[in-house]
Amino acid sequence: MTGTQLLAYTRFLIQETSATFWTDANLLISLNAALREWTAIIQKSDNKYYLKSAALALLAGANTAALPIDCTGIVYYVQDNENDYRPMRWIPFNTIQHNLTDDPSGICLAGGYVYFNAKPSSAKSYTIFYFRTPTAIAAGSTEIDFPVLHHELLAYEASYIAYIRDNHDPSILMPRRKQAMDSFMTALDENIEGVPKFSRGSINANFDSY
Repeated sequence: MTGTQLLAYTRFLIQETSATFWTDANLLISLNAALREWTAIIQKSDNKYYLKSAALALLAGANTAALPIDCTGIVYYVQDNENDYRPMRWIPFNTIQHNLTDDPSGICLAGGYVYFNAKPSSAKSYTIFYFRTPTAIAAGSTEIDFPVLHHELLAYEASYIAYIRDNHDPSILMPRRKQAMDSFMTALDENIEGVPKFSRGSINANFDSY
């Protein structure tokens, strides 16, 4: 669905075909809240649907680099020209070391930056694999940034919020809402539209075709 189609479908569910109470802006707030909620569930399941990669460079003597603006969290990183995929090993910010080392290990994310534990004695380049934020839903012809077979789930979630805020009984929505949720969770246990999960225990094999 496009943003406009999803808005129209949500209006159909809440039985308000024209914006007499729920403006597009209000419905978009609810739809985007649902998008963020279910995107987080996808990411926590280790599905690769929202996985992305980016280059990250460290200068010699520096242990800080800016993260991509759409980064919600790094999963793995690998030093370029190597095959050593390293899982996130979180280091508390107040314990980050600033001494020089040949091979910084462990990172911390803070304020849009990644901090490596210790400074490299020579310049380093890495590729980071991270979960990205979804593109916000907006009215228009752009396809929703969510698994295509489950767009209805977002409409049911937004409609449920609308019913609750209006002090209306949402029970009319519950059977179809539950069906949409069950369908989504079943897909999540297997794969979403052909996009599989990755195994944190065998990252080299699984990231070859991420």
